[in-house]
Amino acid sequence: SFTLNMVPDISIIVPIYNQERFLYDSLLSIKNNLFTNYEVILVNDGSTDQSEKICKKFCDEDSRFKYFRKDNNGVASARQFGLNVSNGKYLIHVDPDDRVEPDYLSEMFINAISTKADIVICDYFEEYDEQTKIVSHRAFCGMTLQDLKLELAEGAFWGVCWNKLIKSDIIKGKVDFAPHINFQEDKLFIFRALCEAKKVSFVQRPLYHYNRANPDSILTSITFEKAAQVWPVRQLILAEESGLFNRLRLSNRLINLRSVMELTLSEGVSNADFQKTINQFRLVIFLKSISQRRINLKTRLIGLFSSLGVSVRVFQFVMRIKHKY
Repeated sequence: SFTLNMVPDISIIVPIYNQERFLYDSLLSIKNNLFTNYEVILVNDGSTDQSEKICKKFCDEDSRFKYFRKDNNGVASARQFGLNVSNGKYLIHVDPDDRVEPDYLSEMFINAISTKADIVICDYFEEYDEQTKIVSHRAFCGMTLQDLKLELAEGAFWGVCWNKLIKSDIIKGKVDFAPHINFQEDKLFIFRALCEAKKVSFVQRPLYHYNRANPDSILTSITFEKAAQVWPVRQLILAEESGLFNRLRLSNRLINLRSVMELTLSEGVSNADFQKTINQFRLVIFLKSISQRRINLKTRLIGLFSSLGVSVRVFQFVMRIKHKY
């Protein structure tokens, strides 16, 4: 059993919901890290499987593991709970179906101290059933913080939490997860963290194993409903950026015509909400719909008419007729 007599250097937040299949291996990979001065915040977001039993086993064996159970309210709520109770000088998240390398913590912590960076980002393994590929961040090294925010908005620079070690001082009391946004909640959080950071550094080695073979992952089935949740994230990112020029650049990166179509065809989106959302990006949608010849005509027309204020219900009706016949 381990006993910490000091403030942990790193708090590792693990949001958990029904991941008994992968959870033991995930927590074991954390426990086997070469770096030792950390705490693991296990947040059980109302799991109904054996996740609690696995968590308690680790807590009984290692005092660095701390278990919390809460009512199910989504991953953003679980991440925020972990953030609120954390004590570490630095913070990072590990998803319960993934694994980390033995030097995951040490490599990132050493980099943070040596470069005095507020955020340290590592490469990672993307693992499928039959293959594994390495995702590199070499192209982003040396970019300004503003350029990193633009890349994040476009999706080229992925806004996940699990490969980013963040200094607690720039987060605590300043940056939160938006409640009730449980798809791309991490993208918004990382954008907000970049707004507070003064320096970002990169570890150009894959240290995290991202499990793309998990059938229960939120990314395995992208529905129109999930796609619609992307829009509140886009709206908040745009609203929180200061300066007209930066807002124009951001809006151009945040919007694509496929996402307009997904929002247009989403069930449960009221006409008022649709128009309110489109209005923030009207000019960009209009320009892209008339200029991007490589996009198919139907998608461009949806973008064009959306930017002109045509009702979302028109497109939903047309699509229903198309599918019916």
